[in-house]
Amino acid sequence: PGITASVSRGIGGMSVHDLNATLPVGSLLAPFPAENIQFEGFSARFAAGRCIEAGGQVRLTLSDSVPGLNLQNGMLGKPRCDGARLLLPLVSQSGMERVDIRLSADGTYTIAVTLDANRGDQAALLNLSGFRPVAGGYRLVQKGRF
Repeated sequence: PGITASVSRGIGGMSVHDLNATLPVGSLLAPFPAENIQFEGFSARFAAGRCIEAGGQVRLTLSDSVPGLNLQNGMLGKPRCDGARLLLPLVSQSGMERVDIRLSADGTYTIAVTLDANRGDQAALLNLSGFRPVAGGYRLVQKGRF
């Protein structure tokens, strides 16, 4: 319910056109405080295992479970192809928080959550949540398969 799209599969490829849906992603992105991912007019096409076209808009809605992060407006981005993979580059309103979700045609994914700036007051909490210090901030990377 609430999901509309046109999906096609052919020899050597597949595509999704005009996807409009809200899907729960809390367990997929944990410990990052994500709740839902919304697709609006989303389209993607893969041929021979490579992303060849992407468009639409994607929004990630979040909870307030990380103190000091103001992500009430969620994170927004426009999907695009990044080499052979589909990239959902999501950015917060301040631009200080980013989530890059890369999807492959074989169902594998990589999620990189980057928090820019020195967050010394949150360092212990971030480390306990799986984030690691990187130049200019903190990063959490997760890989998996659907």
